[in-house]
Amino acid sequence: MKQKPTTAVLALLSVAPLLGVAFTFLFLGGNPNLKLFFALAVLVAGTVVMAKESLVGEHLNG
Repeated sequence: MKQKPTTAVLALLSVAPLLGVAFTFLFLGGNPNLKLFFALAVLVAGTVVMAKESLVGEHLNG
């Protein structure tokens, strides 16, 4: 089995909170507010940056 780069693993792991929030709204009927949507936007942006770095090979630190 080929080993995956650390950034690819981190990108996958960072999606876990997003799934937790989605399941909360779907199954427990949570009430979203503006802070939550802001936090989700930051989470998605961070995941995109990490995924892009692992897929394209561009590193933010040089």
